[in-house]
Amino acid sequence: VSQLLEWGGGALLDIKDNKGQTPWDVASTSTECGKESRDEIEEIMKKYKPQIKHNDIFEASKAGDEQSVRSLINKEGIKILDKRDAGLEKTPFLVAAGEGHVGVMSVMYESKPDVLQQTTVRGDTAIHRAAVRGHGAAVSRLLEWDPKLIDAGNKWFQTPFMLTAVEGRVDMLKALHAKGGEKLLTQTNKLGDTALHRAAGCGKSAAVSQLLEWGGGALLDIKGNDRETPWDWAKGRTEIRKIMEKYKR
Repeated sequence: VSQLLEWGGGALLDIKDNKGQTPWDVASTSTECGKESRDEIEEIMKKYKPQIKHNDIFEASKAGDEQSVRSLINKEGIKILDKRDAGLEKTPFLVAAGEGHVGVMSVMYESKPDVLQQTTVRGDTAIHRAAVRGHGAAVSRLLEWDPKLIDAGNKWFQTPFMLTAVEGRVDMLKALHAKGGEKLLTQTNKLGDTALHRAAGCGKSAAVSQLLEWGGGALLDIKGNDRETPWDWAKGRTEIRKIMEKYKR
């Protein structure tokens, strides 16, 4: 046992046989050897058995605890990744994405690739949650797994690009624009509003400036379902209007 664990490490302790038992389980319950032998084996195994810091999948996901997440999946199966918390009913994967924990996200994706389709009650996917919080590495990894996520819309048809504009995160706007290109500038939500409408309405001057630098004055002519343009949405916002004046045709 000692030699095998020296070669293979603690990962060997997670392998289950046809009965679903790990070497640790067998060592604890076997009647083929005396108690003293079992105790000796368990002492050897303890040196290699991962120390689990979190027994709750949501706590482990939020903390970025890859070891605990992996052990919980091994223990309870991939169904644990379908659990929902209170409030927005987030899954462990959505929690990890919101915190930007790429390592934990990778462990979950390797175990259950369809976690990419999970959404909150508002329809936000993992990339929505990562983007609005400025987690660039998480966004990049998600797009590596599925490039189509860049166009994912929530229940209001808002894409990650639109929500990022609302938050005024220019760094994330640049990262998403580099992947999705000019089409992101004219995509609209359920109300017919573009990212520029949303940024202007929220007073995000840096985002407004960047969007207009990419799309020019044509973006100022786009009307939402209420027939209002981004210029209309900027009413009463002097700084935003001043930026727009340079592009207004």
